[in-house]
Amino acid sequence: GNAIVTDVYGGWTDVAGGRAEGNTVSLKDVTVTGTVTGGHGTVTNDNVIHLHNAKVTGRVTGGTTNGTGNTLAIHYSTGTSEIGDFDGIQKLHFNMEAAPGRDAHTLLKLTAVGGEKHLTGMKIDFHRDGAAQKLAPGDQITLMENTSGRVSLGDNMTVQGTDGVSRDYTFDIVSEGNALIGRVAQVSMNEQSKSIVETRAGASAF
Repeated sequence: GNAIVTDVYGGWTDVAGGRAEGNTVSLKDVTVTGTVTGGHGTVTNDNVIHLHNAKVTGRVTGGTTNGTGNTLAIHYSTGTSEIGDFDGIQKLHFNMEAAPGRDAHTLLKLTAVGGEKHLTGMKIDFHRDGAAQKLAPGDQITLMENTSGRVSLGDNMTVQGTDGVSRDYTFDIVSEGNALIGRVAQVSMNEQSKSIVETRAGASAF
């Protein structure tokens, strides 16, 4: 079965002015009965926490102070990652790996928010394995569920996602009840891929 651990820290300092920056925590197929913290200190920037089918009973914190660039990265895996709640995060990264375009399980479930989860002041981005089944407009995946209330946004946001190096996806991010949904709005070939295709086309003309 999954390993069970208590509190997890990427970096920790109690020195005055101490810096806990640039730490990476990766949790896969593990249960954490306490909390997970990327960086604990006076300056806590650019910490990254990766979740692959991980369960955290308590709170996941990117940086304990008002830092910048702290990322919570959720990866599509064999099951839904579950955490109590999160804070100190400025970027949510959803790596959909090879998730199917339809009937995929939820990426992240929040189990101990105690009410509505309001997302604000965060960047949301996506990545998808270029070898996976291609997504089409209208395909959607549940990014986040809150078991104790709504997931709300100040405004619906549209963000860019990538599919390997070949396709750019534009996602509509929609709050629907207790869930945050990512829905494919548009699919286009990205500039790098266009350049490769155009180079090949130009070479074949000679």
